[in-house]
Amino acid sequence: MKTNLKNYAYFTKAQIKGIFILVSLLLLGFVTPKIISRLASKATTDFTEFEKEITAFERALENEEALLPKNEQINPTANTILFNFDPNFISKEKLIDLGLTPSVATTFVNFRKKGFKFYKKEDLKRVYGLKETDYQRLAPYIKIANNKQSSFLEVSNKPKKRPTKKSLTPFKFNPNEADKATFLSLGLSSKIAQTILNYRNSGAQFRRKEDFKKVYGLTEADYLTLAPFIEIPEKMNLITRKAIRPTAIPESFNEVVPIKIDINNSSIEEWKQLKGIGEITAKRIVNYRDKLGGFVSIDQLKTTYNIADSTIDKIAHQLILTPITHKIAINSISAEELKLHPYIKKKQAYLLVNYRTNHGRYTRIEDLKKVKALTPDFLQRIAPYLSFE
Repeated sequence: MKTNLKNYAYFTKAQIKGIFILVSLLLLGFVTPKIISRLASKATTDFTEFEKEITAFERALENEEALLPKNEQINPTANTILFNFDPNFISKEKLIDLGLTPSVATTFVNFRKKGFKFYKKEDLKRVYGLKETDYQRLAPYIKIANNKQSSFLEVSNKPKKRPTKKSLTPFKFNPNEADKATFLSLGLSSKIAQTILNYRNSGAQFRRKEDFKKVYGLTEADYLTLAPFIEIPEKMNLITRKAIRPTAIPESFNEVVPIKIDINNSSIEEWKQLKGIGEITAKRIVNYRDKLGGFVSIDQLKTTYNIADSTIDKIAHQLILTPITHKIAINSISAEELKLHPYIKKKQAYLLVNYRTNHGRYTRIEDLKKVKALTPDFLQRIAPYLSFE
């Protein structure tokens, strides 16, 4: 019996080793979580003091920001000291001092350099990039000297001065012998002088004073001024006369005095009588004229589709300009009718009609300037065609 118990209680070295490892693992599994939790609680950092330092640092930054230049502050308007100013003279630096960004200040100054002026406070709203909040903030301090009841749009509508034509300085000359310098001294343009030389180089000559008035580009007034000073020998050399063949004289110098037509009332058949104007061209001119309501200048004919400027230049002395035949009743016309005019697009037509509906009748062209989306060039272009009755 003792022998059997001994046999059951006996373990080999391998079994003892396994039992030891198993017990060790059990103990390790039991103890490890406790150790980890204890270490974790010890590793937790208290950030209370650090947070206090951050708060103090932020307060210090706020105090230092007030000492920075205004264009470097986070909120440039927070500590801005406003003052009275005239927008027509204030410098870029002063605009920045008022709390505007450098880019808006630059735009503001460039706006004036283009020739625009501020006549009233509201004109500042047209400066690109200027916020409504900035305008409301600055409006009480805007002081404009010699304030005029008009908009700066009028600046761009002022007609540009045309260069004055050089006056003639006539003296006696023979158009068959004078050189280019002589014609220039008379006050003729270089182009006309060269035309005369080209005519003579073709083998032709001026045989009488009246031939000189046929020079292309020479106006009737210039001819009348020079005519008393033209000297052409009455007896030309017979050999020279024989050398001048009728075909040597360009066709433009042999034409009969051309007819003149009224550009705003002439028919297609009348237009066809002019040199360079055929059936198709005449129809284009008349159709375009009827859509416009008439031409307000002879140069306006050049905007007709597919007509060369040179064609109009050649017949300009045959054209008579009269008042336009039809005007737009701006206070009664519908948007659908208005957009049919060649100069008025659909969007512009509805803008004009909607503004009239909301604000009442237009009484003059200045009333249309209140429609902010309409440009000065557009208004100047359509002004001759409007009727405010």
